[in-house]
Amino acid sequence: EKRYVRRDGEVVWARVTVTKVRFGNLAPDGFMGVIEDITERKKASAELGRQTEILRSILDHLPVMVVRIDRTGELLYSNRETERVFGWGADAPQNILAAVLPDAEARLRARQAIAIGGGKWMDFEPVAADGRVVPSSWACVTLSDGASLMIGQDLSERRQLQQRLAQSQKME
Repeated sequence: EKRYVRRDGEVVWARVTVTKVRFGNLAPDGFMGVIEDITERKKASAELGRQTEILRSILDHLPVMVVRIDRTGELLYSNRETERVFGWGADAPQNILAAVLPDAEARLRARQAIAIGGGKWMDFEPVAADGRVVPSSWACVTLSDGASLMIGQDLSERRQLQQRLAQSQKME
């Protein structure tokens, strides 16, 4: 693949393929070249790269957790907020459901919610890497490749505020 600049300044990409031409077992009689214009493919690839960068930047700066898992519960992606809340780094668990939902009943409920998809919010209490329970609400949608995209909100601060409010009301 080679980049060319036309006289008018337009950039054109071409794939050049050169093949030896032989007649029988003799030495090559010559060469045949094929030039294919791949400018549109290069432009589409560059645009896809830009869109991917934008999407990654958005996902990594959202104040909600975003997780993508395959059909078996294997972790395919988690954003920075998920890693912050759960205390993961490069050591994020591969089978996410088994790691964060040690209770079989909670895991079954999560699998059912994932199978249904639809984006309805459901509350769970997954366990972080340090053993801390993270009260959270999750919505799940199924993607065209069969994987699931889950969006979660950490409810820890909200629950603490609700408890303080309830305690202060009891004191009155």
